[in-house]
Amino acid sequence: MKKIISCLVWGLLLSALLSCSAWAIEVPADDLQAIMKHEGEFITVVGKVVGTHIASSGKVRFLNFGEDYRKAFTAVIFTGDLAKFTATVGEPTKFYAGKNVKVSGRIKIYKGKPEMILKAPDQIEESK
Repeated sequence: MKKIISCLVWGLLLSALLSCSAWAIEVPADDLQAIMKHEGEFITVVGKVVGTHIASSGKVRFLNFGEDYRKAFTAVIFTGDLAKFTATVGEPTKFYAGKNVKVSGRIKIYKGKPEMILKAPDQIEESK
């Protein structure tokens, strides 16, 4: 029994270490091909929030990392998570507009371009 518990503990530690090393991968926001290679993985994307948008429904916030949102990496915040952001930074589309940031999370390909859904404010931080 002691051996089984030891193996489980080591397995959990190894799993945690592997997932932490995935977060160490940083990719520039303007390198869409490199970001897309990490589909489904947790990475950090670094770049400037060039434009922001609130969906007409009010249910989605977009932080766009390029002039043409249809061809740029985008970080997405859904209404269900919005209160977490507004409690710390106010309206995220206003707070992050024009800022250099790092966003960390799982890469998803949506309509042919990469995006990341932000569920908590600790997934985004200002960078130099």
